[in-house]
Amino acid sequence: MELLFSKFDAAAQSTDNEKLQALKVLVNLSCNEESIPRLLNAKVPPAFLRLYLNPAVTEAILLRHAVFLRNILRYAAAHVECLSICAHRPDSLGSSLSSGQIMCDLHARSTVIAATTANQELRGISGDILGFSGARQQPELAAAAF
Repeated sequence: MELLFSKFDAAAQSTDNEKLQALKVLVNLSCNEESIPRLLNAKVPPAFLRLYLNPAVTEAILLRHAVFLRNILRYAAAHVECLSICAHRPDSLGSSLSSGQIMCDLHARSTVIAATTANQELRGISGDILGFSGARQQPELAAAAF
């Protein structure tokens, strides 16, 4: 899995097509709940989550990244203990998603995407991410959502 995430490392200089192909595999893995703990434990380069925050990213990459994030956040909402365990591994996806700043950034970007994109599927997925990221930012809502 870390090989897939490595495609997003700035030093890798991967093409958009390579990133898109890696995201397609990551989305497929994130659809299988048995794979998600390994995804959360995998080391991710900082550029991976910044991809969703980048307004210049292509719509195809953004859509798949959003689907991946939604699947992971949905799982984390239902399995808080798994995210807590994975959060202890430095540089892991779980650790990154446990960061209040990352969740705030995901929430802000999802707000913009949901309000401005013409792609209905992306708008809906961004709305889902908004719900998960908003609950993670506010502890009183987190208890109800998770």
